[in-house]
Amino acid sequence: MLLLPSLRKRGNVLCRNANDADDLVQDTLLRAIAKAHQFQPGTNLKAWLFTIMRNRFYSAWRVTRRESPAVSEDRLPSPIDNSNLSYWNIRTKEVAAALSRIRPKYRVALLLVTVQGETYEDACRIADCNIGTLKSRISRGRAALKLELGEA
Repeated sequence: MLLLPSLRKRGNVLCRNANDADDLVQDTLLRAIAKAHQFQPGTNLKAWLFTIMRNRFYSAWRVTRRESPAVSEDRLPSPIDNSNLSYWNIRTKEVAAALSRIRPKYRVALLLVTVQGETYEDACRIADCNIGTLKSRISRGRAALKLELGEA
């Protein structure tokens, strides 16, 4: 399937864990097969699959949040050995950890546009929102990220 690399990449953005991302991709594809009759030929298959993926991710996230408010150990950033890492390696880990603490809808909007380089139009289709909402999420995500990094 030509879209599999894109799905895996998006799964990694959402989950930040390769195993969880693979599970999300598999769940997305199973859901897409089950709901194939709802796909409208001539529309964007990639956007449709990303929408399914996003919805499955948020559903699982809500269930996990209700079941266990504590952060699992595999979600915590690894300890940093300051003697062996450069400033930028440390900063990258700080930013990644801060990103993991902001609301998923803000994180997804930020990552789609700033990291993956999606256009606003494509990001809107993937995030299933209008352009004003996307811009608002990016702005709020940046503000939340600055706050998490202690730069606000």
